[in-house]
Amino acid sequence: SVSIDVEDANFNRALRIMNTFIKLLRYRGHSFRRDRNNYGPHIVVNDVEFYFHLREAQKRIPGKTIYESSTYVPTGVLVMKIGESYKAKEWKDGGVKLENLLANIVAKIELEAEEELIWREECRLDKIKRAEEDRIRKIFEARKEKEVVKTRKLFSDAKKFDKATMYRNFIKATEQKAITENNLTEELKEWIKWAYDKADWIDPTSAKQDELLNDNDIDEIENPKKTNYYFR
Repeated sequence: SVSIDVEDANFNRALRIMNTFIKLLRYRGHSFRRDRNNYGPHIVVNDVEFYFHLREAQKRIPGKTIYESSTYVPTGVLVMKIGESYKAKEWKDGGVKLENLLANIVAKIELEAEEELIWREECRLDKIKRAEEDRIRKIFEARKEKEVVKTRKLFSDAKKFDKATMYRNFIKATEQKAITENNLTEELKEWIKWAYDKADWIDPTSAKQDELLNDNDIDEIENPKKTNYYFR
């Protein structure tokens, strides 16, 4: 049922106004339905809902003493309220009776419905835009992360290669010194072979495996953890 709140003396007039209002809305192709909480009916214009209510304005009469409550008396002025909360708008009897304002009220409802649909479409497009921006950002971040990993590996491999080259130069110099001094012992030969194997293990271009060590041991060997000593 529609929402009408008037005194008995104005009920028939209010009923006629509401009947005309509903017929006008239907003539304009609009419909009615209850909201998600089963309240209503609400006016539906292009899937935009509007609460509507017809009431009689009342006048507040303050109590004669501070102990008496105020009273409210009907004024005979009818008020049509459309919408809720801060979006609500009202039309009432004045220089022009409410009966003659119904077309203006319907026009205003249609205009607000159109503005609401425009706003919804803007929100939809903005959501799509933000989703696309988020997708592009995630793709970029994933690419960047891969690039960082590859670059770190490049820098790490370059350092390892540089170290392997330095170690080989040292091993070769040690070997040449021993040959020059006629001091290339079997023990030194074994050490030279062992040292070259370690240089090859460090060198990322050789991919030589070590029986006892792995990649994680390189940093530990070059930068051993310091032991903290506490004295009491």
